[in-house]
Amino acid sequence: METLVKTGPKEVKRLHKKYNKTYTSYYFNTLTFPSFTEIYSNWYIIINNKNVKILLKNIGELLISRAIVYWIMCDDYFHKTNKTIIISTDSFNLNEVNTLRYILLSKYNIKSTRYLNGHKCKNKYKIFISKKKLLI
Repeated sequence: METLVKTGPKEVKRLHKKYNKTYTSYYFNTLTFPSFTEIYSNWYIIINNKNVKILLKNIGELLISRAIVYWIMCDDYFHKTNKTIIISTDSFNLNEVNTLRYILLSKYNIKSTRYLNGHKCKNKYKIFISKKKLLI
């Protein structure tokens, strides 16, 4: 199996000057492969000359536990104050967000709520999973 990452995990510490608190985050870089272009074309359609992300019809089959972990690690975060995992679903419409929530519940017994983003992102939703709803 060819490797998909360019670098191993790197740690970054940043000081939040306002609160005088240091935050730690981790990142890694991935490689680009021609096969990713095909994957990209499955997830995006062109509407009014813009690439619009869509939810695949077979997302229930594709959303295995490992995919959920990668999704959360890549584009989401754990909110330490309220003990909530926040999954970015801003690119999906309300029906698609509800589909994802249904899959999380039916396949993994993960209960979630949806949250309407702030004023800058009208009609854009995120999925919230509280710590007490996780099977950890």
